Amino acid sequence: MPLVALTADGKKIAAITGTGSGSVPAGSTGTISVPLGMDVLQKKLGVLGVSGISVSGATVYIVSFSATADSVAVTLYNPGAAAATVTVTATALVVGV
Repeated sequence: MPLVALTADGKKIAAITGTGSGSVPAGSTGTISVPLGMDVLQKKLGVLGVSGISVSGATVYIVSFSATADSVAVTLYNPGAAAATVTVTATALVVGV
């Protein structure tokens, strides 16, 4: 269930999960963008926080992340000798109406 809470002024707080895929070059960093859908919100107003990030497909390390109301950008480091194709799943708490 994506709806987490309602604020005193009637806004909704929802946990929205998105998935994005991409390639991270060998021995380097790359950023994967994870789009956040609308779920129960008609309009997104902002992100309260990111509650989870998972990566599958290769051994890479999360370096950093940033979030907007529309997406979570996850920067990964690939220590391997070949490019790695990965799938990133992120869940963010989003406030909206």
